[in-house]
Amino acid sequence: MRTWFSGCETTRPARRTLAPITGVFFILIVAFGAAALGKRFRVYSIATMVIVVACGAVTGTYASQVQADLPTPAVGVWERISIATFMGWIAVLATALLRAPNAATTPDRRRRRASALKQRSDGLRGRA
Repeated sequence: MRTWFSGCETTRPARRTLAPITGVFFILIVAFGAAALGKRFRVYSIATMVIVVACGAVTGTYASQVQADLPTPAVGVWERISIATFMGWIAVLATALLRAPNAATTPDRRRRRASALKQRSDGLRGRA
């Protein structure tokens, strides 16, 4: 199966280098997102990581067929499942952060903010 970029040999070393780096960044993104929110989101994040890594592993089994320029119709399905899972995780993260605006702040920052609001309200009461 010939693709429009199959004659370009210069992209193969870049792909071999960038694919593992992308995987590491994916895991870091999901791990930090899971740590920022509650237990339910953490479980969802772990499930997302498992699905994406499993799809990546299945896709990796087709590497020799891709290199030999043989047909690999199932690779696209596994790649799309992986990408859709990650994009869904991003949408759920955005929704969770919008619903809980203080979820991504540290406890120290929340205390300072509460203290500042209390001082402000006390100052307003003193004027009345």
